[in-house]
Amino acid sequence: QYNIEYRAADATGNPYLSLAAIVRAGLEGLKAKLPAPPLVSGDPTQMSVAERKKLGLVRLPETLAAALDALVADKTVTGLFAPVFVETFVGLKRHETERLAGLDPVAVCDLYRTLY
Repeated sequence: QYNIEYRAADATGNPYLSLAAIVRAGLEGLKAKLPAPPLVSGDPTQMSVAERKKLGLVRLPETLAAALDALVADKTVTGLFAPVFVETFVGLKRHETERLAGLDPVAVCDLYRTLY
């Protein structure tokens, strides 16, 4: 019996897009007959840089702007979606980062509460 655990997504991400990307990436990996990555046991934050590098673990972007830059640069991921979708999504999210620039956390929460 095997269990799959995925912790990189959180409540700030769109669950439908996250799941779509995970499933498509898995299918592409199967189609290309890529080997499964090594199992990771333990807390990566407690590992040395060399240990994380050996396992292929990289730090995720810490801001929305950095995540969008990484998305645009990753042709494998952007290739999973229609170009018009990627352009629209990235454009909207970049506008969001511009709108939130300079706001304190309370103001950001107030804005999101009003919108949603």
